[in-house]
Order: sequence, then C-alpha cells, then structure tokens
Amino acid sequence: MAPTFNPGHDLAGRYQIIELLGVGHTAEVYRAEDVSLHRTVVVKVLLSHLAAHEEVRRTFRNQIVRSATLSHPHLARVFDGGQESGSIFMISEYLGGGSLEDVLASGRRLSVDDGARLGRDVTSALAYVHANGFVHGGLSPSKLLFDEEGRVRVSDIALAGLGANPPEESIYPNLQRDANGEALSGARRYLLRFDADQLPPADAFWSLTAYDARGYPVENEIGRYALGDRDALVYGDDGSLEILLAHERPDAPRETNWLPVPAEPFVVTMRLYLPREAALSGEWKAPPAVPLPG
Repeated sequence: MAPTFNPGHDLAGRYQIIELLGVGHTAEVYRAEDVSLHRTVVVKVLLSHLAAHEEVRRTFRNQIVRSATLSHPHLARVFDGGQESGSIFMISEYLGGGSLEDVLASGRRLSVDDGARLGRDVTSALAYVHANGFVHGGLSPSKLLFDEEGRVRVSDIALAGLGANPPEESIYPNLQRDANGEALSGARRYLLRFDADQLPPADAFWSLTAYDARGYPVENEIGRYALGDRDALVYGDDGSLEILLAHERPDAPRETNWLPVPAEPFVVTMRLYLPREAALSGEWKAPPAVPLPG
C-alpha cells in the first residue's frame, strides 16, 4: 500500500514530511520538520482501516489531547495533532537514539546497571501514565526509545489499544475517573450501576478487569481477575446490575458482584465482544464509578 504522504509534503501548513520511517499495527510513522519551531518531529498517521471507524478516530483524538498534557522525563512528549484529507495524525518528539529493539537486534548486551536503570526508568514512566488514567497495553522493545544521551522514553501512549481487533469485533471502554472527576483509587470503594436498559450492549459477551499502576491485573484472595455476563451475577428485581469496585473483600451478599481492585490508583477496562450499534456509535456509555461513603 502506498504511503499516505510523500517526502516534501506540507502537512497542515507546518510540518514538512522528510521520510517514512515505518508502518506499525496502528500507524504510519514519518520523520518531519516543524518549520515553525525549526525542530525535527515524528508524525504518526492512523492507518486507514482504523481511521474508517468513528469510534477509533474519536478515541485517538481524545488520547492525543490527554497525552499532550503529560510530562515525565522518561515519557516521549506529544506536541500536537490534527486531520488532513481524511487522515488523522499525531505529532510527537523525535528521539534519535533508536529503540531497545534496535539495541537487542544489534547483539549488544545491557550491563546489569544499565538493565536496572532501564527497568527503573520505564517503571517510573508507566506508574505516572497509569496514575493519569492511561494503560499502555502494548509495551514492547520497539516502544522504548532513546534520546541522543541514551535516556529512555516510553512512546505511543496515545496509540494504546487502537490496533487491537476492529471495533465491530470488540471495543474496550476505559473507566479512569469517578463520577466526581477524581482518579480511581483503591483507598475508596465505588459502585457501577447499570440500569436494566443500559447493560453493556454486546452480542457475544462483556467483562470488566481492573489494572494496577503497572498495568497488571490485581492479585486477590479469591483469584478473580475479571467479572462479566458469563459470571453468576446477581441482578436487581428491576433487571439492573450493580458492580462493587473495592480493595477489601466485602461480606458474602456483595461478594458475588465484587471486582477486586488494588490499594493504589487503578483503571478499569471494559471489554465488549461483538458490540451493538449503540456502543459503536457512542449512544451507549459506561456508567460512572460512584464513590461510596465510608
């Protein structure tokens, strides 16, 4: 397939395309010149088969805006985003030191100190983005980039989750903040209430999973890592469903509908397989997590 943009293309009147660096699962990656600020940047253009779905486009736009507010010494910065001729793109910083994948492919071995430093810096960046409501979900050596001084940066936060199954097969709404706009935290308990006519609209099945600040499912005493319509959930007399999000194990009556969460900040990912049109169009939205007293 021909690239979306050729070298020399003037993108959005500001970014001049220099070369195509590669094509990943979610985006074409270009090196470009920001002619306004006289700096080299990276342009990532969402692949056309993903950009054809408004739900994916909306998610990408939202994640560009949100990720542009993040600032961490080991996180690749996002500067800008936009659309041109039906293509949606993101602008991020250019890092000229290659990736961890390049290092490994060259046969170079990291020293014990370098490996420990790398793990510490990446963990610090992931903890930061997870505390701000992101789950990377696609971390790999190709996503760990180095600057000219050899400092590592975690990249592609805004692309997280976009290259999975097409939306007609599955979507993954994230619950990142409570009904008051506060980040979810295991220091509090929350209630997710689905009215009878607002249950997750999926023809196959749906589920919820909580992830800790490192992006891992939550270890818990009953070994429950997901909760969904394939479980023996207890519904209200009116057909509604209430899910308890809590770190501490509740008493027996509420344990059936309990999703364990960590004591620290967390996010909840909902999976809808074969979602119906209401979910794909955005007409249906997951309910907010309502903090419970006490």
